[in-house]
Amino acid sequence: MSFARIYIYSGPAMGLLFVFINAIQSTGAALPALILSVSRQGIIYLPVLFLFRNIFDSARMLAAAQPITDYLSTALAIILFVFTYRKYFPKSAELQPD
Repeated sequence: MSFARIYIYSGPAMGLLFVFINAIQSTGAALPALILSVSRQGIIYLPVLFLFRNIFDSARMLAAAQPITDYLSTALAIILFVFTYRKYFPKSAELQPD
């Protein structure tokens, strides 16, 4: 039961992560969307898992690697969304008079 509580900590971050993945996919930016989809279970998770294994010596902290990964993936999603938004919606298009 304690492991389930650890995984619940990342619930809000997961919601944001999926919203940003869908927003990036809707712009047609396939590579950033792919990076985000793979980051949660691969690109970010594996290094965090190995780092936690070397630093901590408990199963509880190994379980905490998943919520940490979810928050880091959400931060990456926000950064990639900002770059994608700026690419597809430049300032010059917003400032044109009618």
